[in-house]
Amino acid sequence: MTSDDRKIPLYVWLAPVAILALGLLRLPYGYYEFLRFAVCAAAALVAWQLFRSGGWGQLLAVAFVPLVLLYNPIFPVRLTRATWVPINVLTAGLFGVGALTTQLRTTSADREGGA
Repeated sequence: MTSDDRKIPLYVWLAPVAILALGLLRLPYGYYEFLRFAVCAAAALVAWQLFRSGGWGQLLAVAFVPLVLLYNPIFPVRLTRATWVPINVLTAGLFGVGALTTQLRTTSADREGGA
């Protein structure tokens, strides 16, 4: 399997950022159930792909495993809104940094490949 097969699409990084940002508003409880599902799924995919990539990716995957557990919709972690807000901001930041580094790596690889 090539490294291109293991590349995480940009939307997998950015969708949770948008969903978590919307979650900062006061929305119906159903939205937060959707948020849990979406963030859990994205974190699981990212953790799996990073783990499969080997090297530093395996170390970075460890950062996403707690997110899978925290946001899982099957056995929800019940916290107050005041507690969830900073957690959501930090989670969005982690996905945002992932998106940025993915883009930078892709751009750098394209430049090296084209030269």
